[in-house]
Formats: sequence, C-alpha cells, structure tokens
Amino acid sequence: ELVETLRFIEEDEVARDFARIQEVFQTSLELVEVKQERFNRIISSIALEL
Repeated sequence: ELVETLRFIEEDEVARDFARIQEVFQTSLELVEVKQERFNRIISSIALEL
C-alpha cells in the first residue's frame, strides 16, 4: 500500500537533525557515547556494591 505522506529527501535526515541539535545547544556532541559508557560503568559499580 502506498502511503502518500512519505516523501523522499536527498539529504541525510539524521545528519541534518544532529547538526541542528548541536546548533541549538551550541556544543559538540561527538563524545556523548564515550560519556554514556563511563556513566553506565559507574552505575553498574554502584549497583554491585548495593
């Protein structure tokens, strides 16, 4: 079934959204994954100590 609300966009929407988020928050988000991994390790160690 054809859904007429879908449209083709030449540019990468994820890249465009990512650039817009960085622009809005005026920061680089390139190290977010690394920081998330560190956070998860800290949370895991706290959970193990309880």
